[in-house]
Amino acid sequence: MVVACKARLPAIQAGLMMKAVRNRPLIVDVDDYELGFFNNRNPLDDPSSESPEDLEHPFEEAWTRYAENLLPAADRLLVSNTVLQGKFGGVLVPHARDESVFRPDRLDKHSARRELDLPLDERVVMFIGTPRPHKGVLEVLEAVKQVRQRLNCRFVIVGKPPDAAFETLLRDRGGNALHLIPDQPFDRLPDILAAADLVCVLQQVDSEVAKYQLPAKIVDAMAMQIPVLATDVPPLRSLIDDGVIDPVTPENLADRIEWWLTAPDEDRSRHVERARTTATKPSTGRWWK
Repeated sequence: MVVACKARLPAIQAGLMMKAVRNRPLIVDVDDYELGFFNNRNPLDDPSSESPEDLEHPFEEAWTRYAENLLPAADRLLVSNTVLQGKFGGVLVPHARDESVFRPDRLDKHSARRELDLPLDERVVMFIGTPRPHKGVLEVLEAVKQVRQRLNCRFVIVGKPPDAAFETLLRDRGGNALHLIPDQPFDRLPDILAAADLVCVLQQVDSEVAKYQLPAKIVDAMAMQIPVLATDVPPLRSLIDDGVIDPVTPENLADRIEWWLTAPDEDRSRHVERARTTATKPSTGRWWK
């Protein structure tokens, strides 16, 4: 069996070649609407109609449009949420985390903060992943700056911005309220999340990417018993309905951040324990169904 872990040409082509030569079944894992990242979202039947420049990189727009036409050649599709399933079909396999690895009871917040060079006395609002505009990092930054006027807190982004211009914009706007940490290995995620008090993923509701994406970093936070604030977008709706994600808007974001950073221990514990169960054992909830 061959599993292609992205619905883009390099993975699908390699998988189809192995299927043809070795007679192995091909499974394609579709965890994003890949054409949502591009301007032209029409599948491409004939790549020869494109210019040589547009065909130079197999992971860019033209070949990704072509790759969508190759999905029916797979023996099975896996999709990470019901919205992708509605678009492509396939078997629903939500993101989940190994509960023996994501162990909040075995990690110390102060040690995690010291390792990341973060003040021990500050509350930390965290985002992990590639910080892009459609993920609402600028809105979260502005909300943290508002809350910072009353509480000692900071916005920590773990992940390299996609380009130098956006990184400069973040640094200019963030000042002392922002702490940027470069890309980290996946196996360090539990240790890094141990430093957080809250995770925010404020996606833009009109983004084609956000309409189909269940960010894995939301599941990471849930598994580590970190409360998650997120925009109410279709892929997250079952988690919101189950009460394991707090839905927010740009208008109430600062208030909800402040509430969670000062929430009673009993309210916080009840929420994050339920969220961890969903993230590590998704078959027990409606998320899986």
